[in-house]
Amino acid sequence: MTRHAALVRAGIAAGLLSVCSSLALAQAAAPRPASARDRGIELAIGVGWTGSISFNSSNANLQAPDGSSLTLFQTSSEESSAAGLEAHLGFRVTRRLSAEVSGTWSKAEIRTSLSGDFEGAEPIAATVEMSRFTVEGSALWTVITHGRAQFFVRGGAGWLREVDDTSVLIEDGTIVNLGGGMKYWWRDQPRGALRKLGARVEARAAIRSGGISLDERSPRVAPAIAGGVIIGF
Repeated sequence: MTRHAALVRAGIAAGLLSVCSSLALAQAAAPRPASARDRGIELAIGVGWTGSISFNSSNANLQAPDGSSLTLFQTSSEESSAAGLEAHLGFRVTRRLSAEVSGTWSKAEIRTSLSGDFEGAEPIAATVEMSRFTVEGSALWTVITHGRAQFFVRGGAGWLREVDDTSVLIEDGTIVNLGGGMKYWWRDQPRGALRKLGARVEARAAIRSGGISLDERSPRVAPAIAGGVIIGF
């Protein structure tokens, strides 16, 4: 190899080394984008609706002189659908699993109708309003993540208290919720007070035991739906 060729090759190598060094220094000096500080904490606040349930019907009977049964009147009762507020505070355990603490408040009515009076009186109806409070713990499993949407299943159990409008009748019980839903994040930024903001909707089966009831049937199952906003921290 001639001296001239060796000098050319040495110059090319030095030039490449200089370019690589410049690129490395530029990359090191360039500001790095801020990474998202996702603590895995979510707060959801919204409204919920629970479907109505029917209680067993009953008759008021007397024994006639001939020993037969005489029906004085008939009763039928139901618990109306309930609407109210609910909140969920979630803590991420793994990438897919979260633990949640939930609280709800809702209003409903218990309606009783009297009909078929022996003396032909007009049917009448009585209504009692009540409030329902629940506190429960649950586990939420994210099944699928597609873009900004997350689809999940959720199951939990907890305590309930039902109080009539006079605060005289107070009954405690238990509640179990099983269902699923979707979260949709329309805002997901690396920084800011409202860094993550979205919506949450779900449908579930509300299984209740105890509480204010007009029959011995237990548990009682009603459909429920809920929706609201969700904030991530």
